[in-house]
This record gives sequence, structure tokens and C-alpha cells, in this order.
Amino acid sequence: LKKCHVVLDKGSTKIIHQQIRPTGLMTTFQYNLEIKEVNQKQISWHRVDGDFKAVEGFWKIEPVDGGRHTLVTYA
Repeated sequence: LKKCHVVLDKGSTKIIHQQIRPTGLMTTFQYNLEIKEVNQKQISWHRVDGDFKAVEGFWKIEPVDGGRHTLVTYA
């Protein structure tokens, strides 16, 4: 990740611009993501424009063992 900044902030929804340069490549790629706080335990994102056809995923945070531990899922 070379650069990342917020383009638009609408509370629980944000548009983020990212510029990356993968290891071993001389070129950079740019794209915008819409990031949403689904609830206090999940954040999801998807590409709205840019160099890639698709970029999407989520982080999910769940308490386990009565809150003593946390399960984090990235997909």
C-alpha cells in the first residue's frame, strides 16, 4: 500500500482511495472502495471504480469464551 486517504465521509459509510504497488512490480494500481460499518462487529468493502475488476471483503469481530477471547474473520 503506497497511499490511502478518505475521499468522502458519510458517517458509517466512507469512500477510500488506495494506491498500491505489489512487490516485484514496477507499476502502481489505484482504486476507490466503499467501506461500510455494517454494525459494531463488522466492516465490509467493495470497489466502486479503479484499476481492478473486483475488490471486496469484510472484517468480522466476534467474542468467544464469554468475551475472554476474540475471533476475527477476514474474507
